[in-house]
Amino acid sequence: MKKDAGMDGLDALMAELSAQPKKEAPKAQAAKSTSHASPVHDKRNKPIDGFTQDGQLVLPGSDELPARVRYFIDRLRSFQMRLADPQTRERLNARLAARSKNLDKLLEYYTERPQLATYTVEAEICRMMYRVLPPGGGPELTEPDAVRGLYAKMYPGKGDDGEAAGREYGLLWRVGNQSVLADVMEELQACIASSGPAAGGAGLSSLFASSPAAAGGPRGDAEELCLAIHNASSSFEIDLRRGRMTSQCVFAISTVGGEEEPGCSPPSTPTAGGSNQRWATLTAEVFLDLKDRVLRQEVRDVRLDMVFDDQLEAVARALAQGEAASGGLDHRPQRRAAGGG
Repeated sequence: MKKDAGMDGLDALMAELSAQPKKEAPKAQAAKSTSHASPVHDKRNKPIDGFTQDGQLVLPGSDELPARVRYFIDRLRSFQMRLADPQTRERLNARLAARSKNLDKLLEYYTERPQLATYTVEAEICRMMYRVLPPGGGPELTEPDAVRGLYAKMYPGKGDDGEAAGREYGLLWRVGNQSVLADVMEELQACIASSGPAAGGAGLSSLFASSPAAAGGPRGDAEELCLAIHNASSSFEIDLRRGRMTSQCVFAISTVGGEEEPGCSPPSTPTAGGSNQRWATLTAEVFLDLKDRVLRQEVRDVRLDMVFDDQLEAVARALAQGEAASGGLDHRPQRRAAGGG
């Protein structure tokens, strides 16, 4: 039987290929050449997989961060640690306890301002949570219209919340608004203000400032980290039976985030999910007992927010960009003009 010419050609080609020496597969060669390489580092010893050459954990991309961004990351972490330190709350409460000894001064302030009672029932009742216990018994009142009705019944005359019979605790209407939180707010603001005399004294400024500006150290946290504090929520209980007022307030501390143009002017109501980053909340309480003449002001709780590494880096970048936009470091306290004292 005669062979097909095409089949003869194919057999010859296959025979020729079989006779050639076999070459090693590229994958096998690659495996041999890298069998002794480190699984963590490449030839340039650049950190990969989140580890340095000596095995220390690092943030992804941290080896590429600008120096000022790394600086602000360190400052922000230090601020968080100082805020979480129990001594911070203890020192705050010691200062508030000293202020609470001035009960007569507080009562004098509200006695001279009858208009604050109207402010409570017309403005604050609608935006704060209230619980009012009527003087003659009965259910507590929480709805704005019910509270206003009680006030109108007790004080039918315009601006009348005086000390008439059965209304001896009328001063609580004047006290039961955000003005009573002034001492607490002032102390909290002083804690995050720039260090030095403007912060309210060396003892207080040391809570949040990494080093005194007078000694040539960096600026205080409030200035350099663009920190802001605001009243996130407040509640009031006005007990007209026992002559007591209790206010609880949650204050939020925040700074600029990384989603907006860099700057150092956080809005008055920043949020963790918006253009600003919240760091912590502090719960404060003010208690006033007119009958037993007791005033107590204290910070009861400090809670840090969960801040992830990418959020921390975004804030640090925003701060570094804001610093550069404002002229770099020339405005820092330790940089003095020649001949300055």
